[in-house]
Amino acid sequence: MMTKNQIIDMEIKYIKLFSKQVKYPFGYAFYDEKQRDKYFHNYLHILRNDYSLRDLNLYYMDTSKHGFVLYRIEEGIDITHNPIFSGYIHDHDAYYANDINHIEIHSKINAVVYQVDPKKDQHFFDFLYQEDLLFGTSYAESNVKRQKEVLTQFKNYIYFYIKHEDRIIGHINCFIDQNYAKIDEFYIVEAYQKHGYGSLLMKHMIDFLKKNNVKEVYLVTDLSDTAKTLYERWNFKFIADFHFFRKMIEEKKD
Repeated sequence: MMTKNQIIDMEIKYIKLFSKQVKYPFGYAFYDEKQRDKYFHNYLHILRNDYSLRDLNLYYMDTSKHGFVLYRIEEGIDITHNPIFSGYIHDHDAYYANDINHIEIHSKINAVVYQVDPKKDQHFFDFLYQEDLLFGTSYAESNVKRQKEVLTQFKNYIYFYIKHEDRIIGHINCFIDQNYAKIDEFYIVEAYQKHGYGSLLMKHMIDFLKKNNVKEVYLVTDLSDTAKTLYERWNFKFIADFHFFRKMIEEKKD
């Protein structure tokens, strides 16, 4: 089974598909220069305890002009109760992983799953655009453009979507590095949840990864989310937890 350090290495490789990496003594900062409004492409990743409040404040000053500041803090870092994070939104997430042959998923639903072709599947990107509109038109447009770019550039970044009666009802993607894979962006439209479509989509992904010689697989989930129970039922195992602290910066008006 993958270790925490192996997963963190994969997380760094994954985010580098989108974002520029800047090294700090205690970790890394990531900047997606083409999509600065996407939280999980732009953050300071704290991996060790030798951080300083000065470093955090400098990062804040440099980043806050983009509308938010996000710190990602790995398990064991003595920082989660630091007063600097007063007033921040706090998410408690975890890595779940297993040998891919130990993942057990069953589904009897009849639906079709397709791999996204970034040059042809405009209907998928239209679906993605509509899904993202709650974050604003600018974000929805830039996210579609960014996904197309990365899917075209990197063959080890793969998206699938699922259809029911000619309607797209969900999606999932993965990043493959040698014999390891990260599963991400797992989503089913609310009206179709708890009917087996998610199980079918995840099973399709696992079968695809097996055919591509992946041996170990992991994903990230919010520990307060009910999806965690579903992943445990599929035999994903808890590896380690980590924290996100996010602050939204209101634009000052004259």
